[in-house]
Amino acid sequence: AAGSGGQLPPEVMARTAAAQRELTELKAELEAVRGVHENEVAGLKEELDAERVQHKRARNTLEKAHVDAGIHEAQEMTQLRMEVAALSEEVEFLKGREEAVQAEEARMQMVAEMNRKLGTNVSRFELESLR
Repeated sequence: AAGSGGQLPPEVMARTAAAQRELTELKAELEAVRGVHENEVAGLKEELDAERVQHKRARNTLEKAHVDAGIHEAQEMTQLRMEVAALSEEVEFLKGREEAVQAEEARMQMVAEMNRKLGTNVSRFELESLR
């Protein structure tokens, strides 16, 4: 096969192209998931900020009305601590999901690299067998 110019066999080129397409699709999926995660985290931060503003208003109202602020503030703080704990758990959950997506992306990059190396090895073997 003189004059083949060292080109890879069509089936190897097809496998490599398919692996590249799969990697591109996975990267697009990862970006979409990251976008969703970023939006969810941003939404959670907005909710937390709104809760803080609401808490401050409630506390100011209680102080202005000379109500027994100690009891109310303790109740409000307990409620806020519960909400902050719930939001923190949600953020940790989202971080875990993002780490899982990144691990999958790394795995797919490794698969693509293995496919590339396999294609190189196959083409070398085929070239040797043609000599």
